[in-house]
Amino acid sequence: PELNQYSLRVSAISLSSQQFLESLDVWSSIVQQRVAPYNDMQVWEQDSFANIRFQAEQLLVPNIGHIVENDIIRHALWQQVSQQSNV
Repeated sequence: PELNQYSLRVSAISLSSQQFLESLDVWSSIVQQRVAPYNDMQVWEQDSFANIRFQAEQLLVPNIGHIVENDIIRHALWQQVSQQSNV
């Protein structure tokens, strides 16, 4: 799909995943698109008391990651790969 169309398929990109995308020189392209930082995430198992919560405030960071459309990630990676002469 064209990047001017919104996609409902998104990923929560953690700070370590962001660093990986930075090492591939694609994060700067991604962050210029539709991204939203998140500061708090809680995950729990259905019908269970097990849960975990991550909070930027407790970790002393501005955010704990970004919500990014999968198409934007795929497009940035494809653009980077297509510029490589050995691929």
